[in-house]
Amino acid sequence: MEEKYDYEKTQYEAEEPDGDEEILPVRHSAWLRLIALITVVVFVGMIAVPLWKTFKARVPSSELLEDSLLLKEQIDRELLAAIVKIKVTSQALGPAGTAGHKNGTGFNVSSDGVIITNHHVIAAARSITVTFPDGKTYKAKSWAGLPEYDLAVVKLEKTGLPAVSLNPALPPNPGDTITVIGNPMDFNQLAVEGKLKEYVFVKDMPAAMLYLDVPVYPGNSGSPVFDSGGQVVAVIFGSLKRDEGGKEKYYGLAIPIKEVLVLLEDF
Repeated sequence: MEEKYDYEKTQYEAEEPDGDEEILPVRHSAWLRLIALITVVVFVGMIAVPLWKTFKARVPSSELLEDSLLLKEQIDRELLAAIVKIKVTSQALGPAGTAGHKNGTGFNVSSDGVIITNHHVIAAARSITVTFPDGKTYKAKSWAGLPEYDLAVVKLEKTGLPAVSLNPALPPNPGDTITVIGNPMDFNQLAVEGKLKEYVFVKDMPAAMLYLDVPVYPGNSGSPVFDSGGQVVAVIFGSLKRDEGGKEKYYGLAIPIKEVLVLLEDF
């Protein structure tokens, strides 16, 4: 009997969960089948957790925060300037009957203000505001989603904005170094460095996702994943939970950047 991996049902703030996700080893194409054979034991005990769901009281360690400060000193300031905070006022009401709010991360890919984030961040949005690291905040002009890939694009009515570049032609290989920068849990631009572990399939996602050896937290949704050349190769959307020696550890899940191009073509 094929093993079925566990999953969690929890809520983040006033949001309603829109389904459970289950991690399965990749089984398509020769090289992906080889990866699955090598890593099948590793996946035992994993749990997929979308980042809009709470992870109990997890917070970044002081050591991770110190490492982030050192890492950001080595990162191009123009890249950091394009990573934004997204605040969504939802059409749905919160527990107190007031408008619900969601927070996430995004990144700008055009000087004219085209922000990439996750669909679950902007889903059921009544209004969206985007704040850049310089403190300037802009109200979204329009937005659109690609829910099957949990991707979204938010358009601003502004020019001359800092932007990052995408690298859809050269997807990273297992073992390649990557950097994730996001705004989780009210932290500003938390930077973590790690490696691409493997490619995996996630339930209800139509393509293989990147499984990253980096910690991610609520609010990391929409964070860019950079390759060693400073180009975006993926977008964080969720987390894998593993029990290692009696301790829970969470690792990043990301959508290949090539899927973003489909969304941009139609926007």
